Amino acid sequence: MYNIQQYQPEIRLIGTNGEIYRYKNYQTFIESTNYWFVEKYVIDSMKDQYKYSSLDNLMYLYYDKDSIYSTKYIVRDKFDSMFSRNEILKDIYEYNKSKRSKNPYVRRYKERYDHVIFRHTPVPGTGKNTWRFRNYYKKPKTTQEKRWSHAHKKYVRGKRRAHMLPSVWDDRLRGDVRNRKSWKNRKKYKQWM
Repeated sequence: MYNIQQYQPEIRLIGTNGEIYRYKNYQTFIESTNYWFVEKYVIDSMKDQYKYSSLDNLMYLYYDKDSIYSTKYIVRDKFDSMFSRNEILKDIYEYNKSKRSKNPYVRRYKERYDHVIFRHTPVPGTGKNTWRFRNYYKKPKTTQEKRWSHAHKKYVRGKRRAHMLPSVWDDRLRGDVRNRKSWKNRKKYKQWM
């Protein structure tokens, strides 16, 4: 079988002021236009010139007939076939969607959650977070001793004064953090082995 490429005619963007912009094919037109432009300035026929206009655009039309805001466009191909506004908007949306899926961050998100099967696999993002401050840092309870040292300065020795005592804000690591999950803690020691 032969692969025959589909013929893609030239696209013309025809303005109400007589300007004509030419594009190589429909795909090139979709890639080079944005959703906002089509939504605001492309119309289906010349009768619809004021149909999609906002109040601001109508004010520009009233005060300045030659303004860029008064120019509306019709999209036709080389053989004068017309493309509707909704069709173009849909194609731009699909193109942008496919472009987003090539984004590495979006792809990584999809890879993370595509394997989820409804009611068969655990729901990602739920479940208990096991990290707690107390698991890694000391939480010294020295508040009462600090208060006592402020009240009775004469009776407190130098190393136990308020400014020397640690608090929770010091973020001191626990002593067993590095070897807590080691296999050596779970090893059963036997003298004869």
